[in-house]
Amino acid sequence: MMYNNLLERCFFSPKHVGVIDLAEPLTVCYRSGKAGRGDVFDFYLQCDKQGSIVKARFKAYGNPYLIAALELVCHRLESSNIREHPQFDYSWLVEQLEIPGTRYPVALQVHDGYQEILKIMQEKLEGELEMSEVMQHRSDLAAGVTLSDAAKQHILSYLDKQKDSKGIRLSVKRTGCSGLSYVVDYVQSPQDNDIVQVLADDYIICIDKSSYPYLKGMKVDYVRQGLNYKFVFDNPNQKGQCGCGESFTVEDY
Repeated sequence: MMYNNLLERCFFSPKHVGVIDLAEPLTVCYRSGKAGRGDVFDFYLQCDKQGSIVKARFKAYGNPYLIAALELVCHRLESSNIREHPQFDYSWLVEQLEIPGTRYPVALQVHDGYQEILKIMQEKLEGELEMSEVMQHRSDLAAGVTLSDAAKQHILSYLDKQKDSKGIRLSVKRTGCSGLSYVVDYVQSPQDNDIVQVLADDYIICIDKSSYPYLKGMKVDYVRQGLNYKFVFDNPNQKGQCGCGESFTVEDY
């Protein structure tokens, strides 16, 4: 049987035969067909976190049209992006490889496998991104706001005397000559969407969600200055402070 030059090159000198270890990050595999019931192949893809396809591999046996079609598809996939992958239908494979009519099912099978492996990879990539966002959220929450022993003791001493207060709420407001100032309120309960930390067994720290980017990682102390005591805020997000010390700035404000 005579084959065209492209089919001969893809069949006799394939560069994408092999497997990819599924333990590697963002790697998926799709198996098409069943042993003893037509052509069977395994299709492997590996992406980076941006969705770029870094590897495409296949494992198949025997049928030159099947092997050539898989080689051609893998070649087109590598260096493309999972979100902007090459578009084609089975007729393109038929035309490129001059597949005879009796072998059209091979082109259909490879095209279907191509669609399935892309779908599996897209779902895996979306899952990885969602997990990354969750882990980042957890990391942000872990940063939280911490209180010195003096600040904690002062707040708990006050709360123990108040029947209606169950904690403090930290937020920022626009004010002063630098733009933002800290607000400390005593509260009965969290507001909707507040980020809540445990202060003590019966008390909580509430952080205004919209203020949280400006407060995360902050340490609060309670110190004596002259004849008075006051809260002092050690804030890693703060980039500047006004001369009177009443307000501060952050980089993206």
